[in-house]
Amino acid sequence: MKTNAFIASLIALGVGLTPAPCRAHARFRYSFDAMPHDLPEFFFEQGAELQIGDIFESVLRASSAHPIVLDIGANAGYFTLLAASLGASVYAFELQPTCVDHIRQRLDANTGLGSRVHLFQMGLGDPAVVSAPPGACEGGFGLTGLSKAARTPRMRARERDLRPAASALGHATVITPPSAVIQNGWTLDLVKIDTEGGEVGVLKHMLALVDQQRVKNVVVEILPARWELRGGSFEEGVALFERLRQASQSAIVLEDPTPFEGGVAKRKDSIKGLPTHDLTNVRDFFKERARKDAGCNVWFSF
Repeated sequence: MKTNAFIASLIALGVGLTPAPCRAHARFRYSFDAMPHDLPEFFFEQGAELQIGDIFESVLRASSAHPIVLDIGANAGYFTLLAASLGASVYAFELQPTCVDHIRQRLDANTGLGSRVHLFQMGLGDPAVVSAPPGACEGGFGLTGLSKAARTPRMRARERDLRPAASALGHATVITPPSAVIQNGWTLDLVKIDTEGGEVGVLKHMLALVDQQRVKNVVVEILPARWELRGGSFEEGVALFERLRQASQSAIVLEDPTPFEGGVAKRKDSIKGLPTHDLTNVRDFFKERARKDAGCNVWFSF
């Protein structure tokens, strides 16, 4: 991958692009002065994000010689870089064009990782053409739903009435079913999904792969209160995750700042010194999460 001209110009100006390696995962560099609006490195050094990093480490170190990772909702690329630094072939999907550009810049600055990463400015899930914001790499992009990409001035006017800051200045981005990119014969060592409420639309297309034992691990952020905003429903989400729970060997709920009140049982072990829970009742747990407008991250192992 050729050095990005933007990075080259910043180097010429003396802007810091080679800081110390990540504190939590020293094999790659994430923080750059040139990208101050991304999720900061310390975000990944606490709570569930720290636990997810440890899951990446344990899964990929124990995997086959050529592990495959899907990073769906890659944002600015922290977990894409982590998986690549652990030797995985990574297929990273992100709707926001600025995030994709930042991932490319990080790959250029982390020698040797670019050849392991296949980067797509697109989403996985129910087919759609949506509007992504220009000039921003937002951690919460999609939380309030996604605007369909405007195609005509009349459509743009209508969407401005509905969503003042959305598609009039946005970039058209495609969402496609995972089957369009997952090749026959692949076994996925780890699938990470962080799509701000779009997880049902992604996972329902991957159930067949789970049934075929072609998915070993899924780590997914789940936001039940947001499912309807992303074209799903509570009942559809409950049914899907009940199927995943039944198919899995374990379903471990990671740490969350909003306390759990039902549907889980605390485990004796921890990850990175932080508590974990077994998912025992999908419906009760997601009802509680939806009522609090809270999320959770769950690690399904198959």
